[in-house]
Amino acid sequence: MSNEGKTGYVKIDNIMVQHLIKSALQFVSVTLKFVKENELKKEDAKHYIKEMLHAVLFLLYINKPSIEPQEFLSDGMLEYFRRNCSDVLEKYKTHLPLRPPYSILLDLVVKMWGDNPQDRMILDNLFQLNKDMLISGTVNEEQMSANDFAFSSRVVSCCYFSKKNTNFKTRKYFGASVACKGKIQREVFIDVACVKTWHPKVAIGVINASTGSETLQLPEYVFSTAYRMKSSKTNLHLHYEAMPPCPRCLDIFPNIIFSPKALPFHIAKWEHGNCAECESVSNLLKAERDLDRAVVMPSSNNRINRQQRLIKNLQKTRFLLRSNLIYYDSD
Repeated sequence: MSNEGKTGYVKIDNIMVQHLIKSALQFVSVTLKFVKENELKKEDAKHYIKEMLHAVLFLLYINKPSIEPQEFLSDGMLEYFRRNCSDVLEKYKTHLPLRPPYSILLDLVVKMWGDNPQDRMILDNLFQLNKDMLISGTVNEEQMSANDFAFSSRVVSCCYFSKKNTNFKTRKYFGASVACKGKIQREVFIDVACVKTWHPKVAIGVINASTGSETLQLPEYVFSTAYRMKSSKTNLHLHYEAMPPCPRCLDIFPNIIFSPKALPFHIAKWEHGNCAECESVSNLLKAERDLDRAVVMPSSNNRINRQQRLIKNLQKTRFLLRSNLIYYDSD
């Protein structure tokens, strides 16, 4: 199933678009290879492939200029997807993805490590996948780029809860920062997460933090560490470094114990909800029901405003809106 054959890349001269297309093709190819090489149940493998492909095609479709599957996928890939994921090739125009492509890949990596995944296991896997996603530059083909972070998350976070004065400790839960190019695309995924994907308490906590309203109060002794992917275009060196929380994380989760600790005078230019901690804490609350019950739901609820912004942004793209928002289900 070669990805060669569409070297013209939809005959678009814009370097940024060329880079986006190459990144998409490499992301799809690397994910397919990873699924094939690891022992997954057939239905699980199909689920992840379909969800990943749908999210990638959706992002390319709402891009300006809009990019269709047949404009960049090889004939072999298209035929494979027609046989195995026919609904995806129809629904990326009408159904919203629940999460960005890299969050799907991260979930797959975590699943491979069973019930007790550890930071180093996950990061080592992601390191190799990120390395495999390196693409050749469009100006100087000898120069490489670390996927321009068009589909790869710069930051991965893990968190867990430890009960004071006991030996109880939950497993670790992981999340990724929102990985996509473009202001509209980023806002779409944050708003989808707030409206549909994240645990409702996290979603409302994110929205409240962005408006200065009541913050989300987690029980004591929730611990969190984030790792930032660093790269160099000169020597292609990729590595992860533990990083302190940004002011947005502190706004949303004021009583989490972060390691490393927050630094003074740290400026965040991104909006609330972009950070990996939102997804990891959401996964924690979804899985640990006793912990979830100990978290008080914030009083204000402005999710309807996020849905309105989501619809407004989608109206600026070629996405085909219906009377109600429809979300893609890969099952």
